[in-house]
Amino acid sequence: MAEKSFPGRISVDHVGFSVPDLEQAVDLFVNGFGCEIAYMGGPYDDAGYVWPGEEKPAETPLTIAMLVHGGTQVIELLHYDNPANESRVAPRPNEMGGAHICFYCEEIEGVVEALRKRDDITVMGDVEREVGGAIDGTDWVYTVTSWGLVIELMRWIPGMLPYEKDTEVRLVSPPWMRK
Repeated sequence: MAEKSFPGRISVDHVGFSVPDLEQAVDLFVNGFGCEIAYMGGPYDDAGYVWPGEEKPAETPLTIAMLVHGGTQVIELLHYDNPANESRVAPRPNEMGGAHICFYCEEIEGVVEALRKRDDITVMGDVEREVGGAIDGTDWVYTVTSWGLVIELMRWIPGMLPYEKDTEVRLVSPPWMRK
């Protein structure tokens, strides 16, 4: 393992996603995935940062919601009130800048069934099982929100993945599965 090239400890604090309708996004994450609202903020007058090559922050009112999932993950939802963004389509995961978030689901089939009843998310196919490779036996399915955010659902069993025989590094399992 390579030596770390940074001082002190580093930990992921949160992931953030821009959304076109903050209320709708909060509803999906709270009622669809079990997140809790930690706090809401704004509206703020600008984006809060200066983009490289620009002289001041973009003047776009910003409202945020900070959500906590399972006591271990923080998700920031950002709504920039910028009409120029309304016509844009979010990049797909296979496109530059594309991204997704993944939720571990103990009862993946039940979560899929519940999500299929919502009108703000589309389940893209059926739950599939990975066959062969590093994560053989893993169940997964992708979904996409009405505004283009891709959310993957996944289920795997710690200690049962083929990659584990080749390294001591482990995926981080959900809190209820940790020893």
